[in-house]
Amino acid sequence: MRKKINIIILLITVAAFSCKKEHSKSDPGSPDNKAHTVTLTIDPSGFSQSIGNSNKLKVNSTVNPVDFRNYIDTLYINFNDKVYTFSTKNLTTINIPSQQLFPGTYKAFAMGGKKGLRFYVISVLDATYDGQWKDSFCANQSFTVANSDLTVSLNLQRVNAALEVIIQDSIPKNASYITLALSKEYHYYLPKVNLVDQNVIDNASWVNKYTIADNLKEKPNFTIDQIVLNTIAPFNLTIIAYDASNRPLATKVINNVKLAVNQKAIFTGTLFGGATSNNTGSNFPVQVDTSWNSVPILKPF
Repeated sequence: MRKKINIIILLITVAAFSCKKEHSKSDPGSPDNKAHTVTLTIDPSGFSQSIGNSNKLKVNSTVNPVDFRNYIDTLYINFNDKVYTFSTKNLTTINIPSQQLFPGTYKAFAMGGKKGLRFYVISVLDATYDGQWKDSFCANQSFTVANSDLTVSLNLQRVNAALEVIIQDSIPKNASYITLALSKEYHYYLPKVNLVDQNVIDNASWVNKYTIADNLKEKPNFTIDQIVLNTIAPFNLTIIAYDASNRPLATKVINNVKLAVNQKAIFTGTLFGGATSNNTGSNFPVQVDTSWNSVPILKPF
């Protein structure tokens, strides 16, 4: 009887060992628990521009690749929490050291912009400028390391819009400067998630001052270009001309303006030639600059 029990125990042990051995075989699709080389590259194709007409994007739009160094001065890269910064002046290549990473999920992101772009951390990483927001680009990507080496490519894309105001009538000789005021503007960006930081809002009008050079006075088509980060909430755009004593000469208000990322809205109209110097903006039509994304802005105002 005891011999029979011993045989049964032996069979159970052999079966258990065999089962354990079978389950210990690695699944070809599962992580191998070895470190693999991960390489990060920056793809400049996000800086290409689609050329179309002002009504709609052409079906066979020509994409003109451009050198991102013409657009940004500073490039910030976070590769699995290791930070690299580059000045793009005279930069021919971007060398980012590869990393040895074990199987798992990781994060990489990058942001580039004009001179003055800075980053700081309170509860999260924010990007901002001192003063007016400038043309900026961002990319972020999560990636998974499994059983082999990996190359991760970040494709930088523009994060902001732009507006252009063209004053078609002649600028009076006594005009000194013009201001553009946005009733709502954002000024902080979250590069890790590639979103505008909506928790920090400039609720007061964001006012920018543009001096009128003497050689542009008594001439039409005075043009103002401005980068705008607010592509989320509608805002009112107020245009005011002042003389050298800071007295307002003329005002236009364009209500309910809504911009879109990678679009440049062009507002044209008269500021000084109306029956009164304080007009609404009903005669400021909008079109789209085809050097940016040429999908039209259809919001009426």
